[in-house]
Amino acid sequence: MSAPADDGGWLSPTRAWRVAQCPASAGPGVSGVVQIDRPAQNKGSLAHRALDFWVRAHGYEAADVRGSMRTAIDQAVAELGSEAPSDWTLTGKRLLARAPALAEAFGDEVDDVIPERTIRDAALRIYGTPDIVVLGKEITLIDLKTEQIDDDELSPWIKFQLSVYAHLVAQEHGRLPRRIEVFSTQRGRMPVQLRDTDISAALAAFEAARRADPSAANPAEDTCRYCHRRLRCDAQWHAAPSWSKRDCVAGRVTRTERSMNGLTGLWLETADGPVLLSGVPTVLVPDVDGASIRAVRVSASPRADSDQPNWRWGTRSALAVMSP
Repeated sequence: MSAPADDGGWLSPTRAWRVAQCPASAGPGVSGVVQIDRPAQNKGSLAHRALDFWVRAHGYEAADVRGSMRTAIDQAVAELGSEAPSDWTLTGKRLLARAPALAEAFGDEVDDVIPERTIRDAALRIYGTPDIVVLGKEITLIDLKTEQIDDDELSPWIKFQLSVYAHLVAQEHGRLPRRIEVFSTQRGRMPVQLRDTDISAALAAFEAARRADPSAANPAEDTCRYCHRRLRCDAQWHAAPSWSKRDCVAGRVTRTERSMNGLTGLWLETADGPVLLSGVPTVLVPDVDGASIRAVRVSASPRADSDQPNWRWGTRSALAVMSP
């Protein structure tokens, strides 16, 4: 089932969350920016694709659950038609190692397992795509997470997302999931307790998002990280220097260093002095000497000669060239 676009009043959990946290994320963007953004395949999307292959092949019922997961992982990687992302190796090993625990999470009485199917609530005009819905004597909702989870307390975003999914599952199957879990490739099974008030609060956030004033910006590290307007949002760039885990840099390109492996280093003159942004795919920056750029979701590299770090391009990085 295809998901409706984020227009016509329809909202996904991701967009509703972002707009509720920062109304400006729904705005039109700042003029004078040419965004160069080539979203790369990443460890999360690859893990979800492997999970999809595994479930559809009933790999959770195999005598050798790890073997069936290995086959699914190989299928997902082969489907790429290119090398796997640089951050995939550890995630793939974790997914393989934890396959038996994931199969156990489905329970003993399984009638059907539904992976990655979009569910819509036409009355509320919301939709979402739960990772796994297990149908049987009880309904189980499982959400795969590949990102770092530092402790047993799940983030408000994850609880919000699962609250929306639980509501959508009830709309589709007539009853709420009896059991809800996050399955972390890093930590394994993580049970989630949701109350009726959690679900009602999540649904209320959708209405708040629809009423939000797009001129009001509320930049914050977690709110901005994956916002689709981030490169264009001046409020984000004013706030970013004070963030403890800043992952963005802006400046004028003073020199480029191109290598034979298809990557380029950009020397930038920033408000805090010269820094290097390395590892940028050359195809994204054919001619940027003298241009002002913004880069997001880049990682800091400490320097011995300065308090300011250099920066490194990653699989989720994006870049924009500012018009003169």
